[in-house]
Amino acid sequence: MNTDARIERARLLLHQSRYELAAAELHLALAETPNNPLVHALFSECLTGQKKYAEAVEAAERAIGCGPDVVIGYYALAFAQFRRNRFPEAEKAVGESIRLDPTDPNLHALRAAIRAEREDWTGALIAADRGLEQDPEHGWCGNLRAMALVHLGRRDEAGAALEDALAREPDDAFTHANRGWGFLHEGNPKQALVHFRE
Repeated sequence: MNTDARIERARLLLHQSRYELAAAELHLALAETPNNPLVHALFSECLTGQKKYAEAVEAAERAIGCGPDVVIGYYALAFAQFRRNRFPEAEKAVGESIRLDPTDPNLHALRAAIRAEREDWTGALIAADRGLEQDPEHGWCGNLRAMALVHLGRRDEAGAALEDALAREPDDAFTHANRGWGFLHEGNPKQALVHFRE
């Protein structure tokens, strides 16, 4: 199996949250291409999934060292720092990834998530809106936008955004949870329960 095939297999395993198997594929890929920034970044994502945050940061920094103009290294670093609750460091890394590629909605979504964790709801809304400018149907950005709207007291807008998201993806658990919290904020526990059950 060549490096590209190993990377694709590792991505599939990562998507399935099978981090140890993905890491094994990436170890083999690193043996073949030790300076591949993509492989280091994906390995960082495996380590983040396993809650090995310090090692994940090191792998992401290696990715950046191998490819200082490759977006995924900064994304991996931002994600690892975000998961370990190092929000200023995460914000700095995601900012660099957005500088390199302002058109990727996933980068804006991560920035919105970081700002939401810091309870910077205006900043989260701005970041989510920037991601939705790139992809109006981006689920993560849409959910983060709705969360920010709820916290900013704009519940009607949040409810409409979540209903629209549920119309597109009726089985999305995160959107149902968000809609449930929105109904709780509105004082409607019966409707909230319906969405929490979903």
